[in-house]
Amino acid sequence: MTMGQTGGNYLCPCGSGKMFKQCCLVKAAPAGMKNLAEALLNEIKEEVEKRHLSSMDEINSFIRDFMKGVNQEAMEDFLGFSPEQMHRMLDFALEDTEDIVNFNNNMEPAIYQQTPIVADSLIFLQALSEKEPLKATAKGNLPLTLVKELVEKLNIMEETKRWLFSVRSEEDSIGLNALRHILTMCGWIKIQKNHFSLTAKGKSVLMTGCSGAEYYHLLKTYTRKFNWASLDRFTEMRIIQQSFLFSLYILRELARDFIEDTILAGYFIGAFPMVLQEVRQTTVFDPRKEVTMCFSRRFLQWFCRYFGFVEIREEKIEGSFVRKRRFVKNTDFLEKYVIWKLPQTRSHSISSRNN
Repeated sequence: MTMGQTGGNYLCPCGSGKMFKQCCLVKAAPAGMKNLAEALLNEIKEEVEKRHLSSMDEINSFIRDFMKGVNQEAMEDFLGFSPEQMHRMLDFALEDTEDIVNFNNNMEPAIYQQTPIVADSLIFLQALSEKEPLKATAKGNLPLTLVKELVEKLNIMEETKRWLFSVRSEEDSIGLNALRHILTMCGWIKIQKNHFSLTAKGKSVLMTGCSGAEYYHLLKTYTRKFNWASLDRFTEMRIIQQSFLFSLYILRELARDFIEDTILAGYFIGAFPMVLQEVRQTTVFDPRKEVTMCFSRRFLQWFCRYFGFVEIREEKIEGSFVRKRRFVKNTDFLEKYVIWKLPQTRSHSISSRNN
């Protein structure tokens, strides 16, 4: 039985139990690039025919070796990373990507405590410690007195204060609501018998400050547990959160000086073009513009700026009262905290694409 007769409709040799065309063939193009997947399948068919492979054992063995090579090959759209590396950056725990990227959790605690998310966490923990046990509202939210107090203090509120004219509940503040959920997911606060209080870990963090270990815990919680899509009204676009490591690499390469957010988003879209199709199904607006706006909002503002990774400068667009151009630059903290082991080859890097 030849591959030409079976097409891709047989079990994948990786042992997953899935059809090959729905498993390793797709992993070679994790962005969902249909044309690339079809090209790979055609190349495999040609090689199978050329080698006169007839048994399924022979075909499976060949495909296994072929796909191993493909998955380890540097890709231009991935800026030199291989599909296998990208797959791990998208789907694996941060501890399983240490051969690609590391995080410097050994700096002085004061350095982490200068980041907006740590500063806000400590403000929140301190305010709650002075009132605990604090009765929750009927909906399980923070009471209005504490909400108003925190709205005036938190870094995350700097942007939203411009349009938040009145606060009637925690739900009126996206940033505060998000922070409360993040600290709960971290295990630093809890709600028990309809009352908010600090956990033992939360009390420890408040007493001793936030070390590199606690900052890393916040990072993992924010990127792997908290749902970024809850922060805005864009469509799901899960890939923006899922690919945060790759996008941090884009920053490393491009944002050492101020650069417009639209350029950074362009590289993201180049790696994951199927996000445009996802948006096209849910909006009447220009999909590329929609993705760019969401990338800037979720990744650059809500994540990178909040974690102290970037500075953001905005310029008004002439003739527009609302729209602004946004420029981004890496902070010294990002350069020191996120330590990359460069992709397999520099031939597909950003620098070569710009030449």
